[in-house]
Amino acid sequence: MEQVFLKPLAESNFRINPTVSADLAIAVRWVLQIQQRYYRYRCTKALESLGLKDEFATQLIMDESAIGYNQLISTLDEYIAAQPALALDKNIQQFGQLIGLTALEVSIFRFVLIARSWRLVFSDVRASRYYATSNDVFELVAHCINANADDVEMALMPTSTLALCNLVTMERGSDLADYFRSLRVFDKLFANDCNPNDLLQKFSHTAEVPELNATDFPHLADAIQLMERLLSYALSQRQTGVNFLLYGSPGTGKTELAKWLGYQVSGHVMGVSAFSGVDVHGAKSRLNALLMCQRLYAASGDRVLIFDEADDVLPSQVGIAVGNTDALKMAINQLLETNATPCIWICNSIRHFDTAQLRRFSQIIHVETPPQPVRLNIAERYLGDTGVSKGYISALASDEQITPALLARLAKGHAALTDTSLSQKERDFDLILNPLLQARCGRRRKDACQAEINPAYYNTTVCMAELARQFKQTSDIRLCLYGPPGTGKTSYAAFLAQQAQMPLVQKNASELLGSYVGETEKAIAEAFAEAEQGGAILLLDEVDSFLGKRQQAERHWQKTMTNELLVQLDQYQGALVCTTNFIEMLDPAAVRRFDLKIQLDYLTAAQAWQLLCELQQALGMPQPLTVTQQQFKALKLTPADFTIIKRQMRLQASEAISSDRIIAALRTEAELRQPTANVIGFVH
Repeated sequence: MEQVFLKPLAESNFRINPTVSADLAIAVRWVLQIQQRYYRYRCTKALESLGLKDEFATQLIMDESAIGYNQLISTLDEYIAAQPALALDKNIQQFGQLIGLTALEVSIFRFVLIARSWRLVFSDVRASRYYATSNDVFELVAHCINANADDVEMALMPTSTLALCNLVTMERGSDLADYFRSLRVFDKLFANDCNPNDLLQKFSHTAEVPELNATDFPHLADAIQLMERLLSYALSQRQTGVNFLLYGSPGTGKTELAKWLGYQVSGHVMGVSAFSGVDVHGAKSRLNALLMCQRLYAASGDRVLIFDEADDVLPSQVGIAVGNTDALKMAINQLLETNATPCIWICNSIRHFDTAQLRRFSQIIHVETPPQPVRLNIAERYLGDTGVSKGYISALASDEQITPALLARLAKGHAALTDTSLSQKERDFDLILNPLLQARCGRRRKDACQAEINPAYYNTTVCMAELARQFKQTSDIRLCLYGPPGTGKTSYAAFLAQQAQMPLVQKNASELLGSYVGETEKAIAEAFAEAEQGGAILLLDEVDSFLGKRQQAERHWQKTMTNELLVQLDQYQGALVCTTNFIEMLDPAAVRRFDLKIQLDYLTAAQAWQLLCELQQALGMPQPLTVTQQQFKALKLTPADFTIIKRQMRLQASEAISSDRIIAALRTEAELRQPTANVIGFVH
């Protein structure tokens, strides 16, 4: 920092270094004001750094010099008045008008920007040396800007406009200037070519035109229509406190839906930016940006704000309970009740949110994965021109975990794969999809290309082919298929969906069982709701994991899980298929709720013989000798055994494959399935 005061021309006064800028002169004036008023802040070191010699500085702080504080301050005032108008003063006034700051708030903001720019001037106005609380800070600032200390304290409260908009925040510091924080982007207000309006635009951006529309959300048609009406009315009537919350799993189209709704009612849809210059917005800073946007667009009355990824901004119930988010909760509550610009909040989950805040939203919409027919339409739109087969597109649409966002990612990746073959492109798409699915839900994409299902190979007292035909007429039945593993229970549910031309929603333990109390019950309810809304068949695989006998439950959550399933079974209006290997383990109250309890047993000898004939034909072998049919009577085989043997034979040389070898392999599979008897006592 250059020397401010030069050697006096006469004994009457000092002169100002002509290289000193107006803002530096203002900062020096404030320091001299503080020293003049408060003896405890008088410091010869600070005066010497300004160009006042040691002997004179000592006399000055002792009020014994011929030139006093008043004369030095008057000299600075004359120098400041003779300088060109400070660009900061014009810019900060315009900035304050744009976001509705009061005159006091503008003065405080100006003080902080100048003080932070010239921290060395304030380096000896030290908190640790002279005071232990922030009360002195308010008094010092008030004295510098000629305001009331109580008013300054109110303007700097954590819930004040300056703090909530992240213009000025307070932290414990080593000196007066270090007590305050402000985003570096506001330093641009010092520049002559600064446009405050452009500066504010860094906190928001115009939302892109959506790629999806209302036709991609038919399962939410009523909620979307209501939200559009509420949003339109809020804009026309200039209502305050209008907020909407869209939540759901990542990639389900929440942001696209928000943009579409916004553009339906307004030509100006703004997203709250995640960055401001070089300052990355964390949770609190992103909220500050939202508050800034609310103030910026309050007067226009024709804009809709979209606040994406709000999960880290809304405080959790735990944080509120321990009291470490009280100020944040109060600020958000106030925002939700008073915001002048309608805002659409987007998050992935509301599980941990405080109900006191959730109730303040005008409408909450759960954006779930679209039903299979809708997913197929979206997949065809994104991938129809990429050259992949219709079967591949249909397979993608059949997997409920492949969301519109993942389909959009594949479409973007297509640009780099234009010169690859059809089969290679599908493999490349799988290389993109499978790691994403593995990270999200712990599995690869489902393969819809399953083997042809023949109901003739079900060993049961019910004609499964006739049941499938009747199912088309009465599609709200509840089936419980039980029997040994591999008898075709799960595949029959897929066969029913195929015959009835209905989507299949399959849920197993890994998708429904949660780590926390209440998560499993919620997942069960959501599974039934998903199937009912999508007009799908709900398949609960290995249902004994959820419907165990309550009398044998060791934990309370096991009982509540069964109770939830029983309630859902009573209320459900769609088709349900449950499979289990152990029907005797199911709760009796659950068993009686199934319309049909069908046992799928091991294959009969005739069925096993026919499957062997088909297997040998597929392997290019002649039909087996009739006498081998007798060997199947003693074996307990399932259709899955023949599928496994077919895969095993692919690893054998063709000349080594024979009927005897196949039967031996089948016998091994059957024996492995039988439980090993535990011998108790003496062995002779």
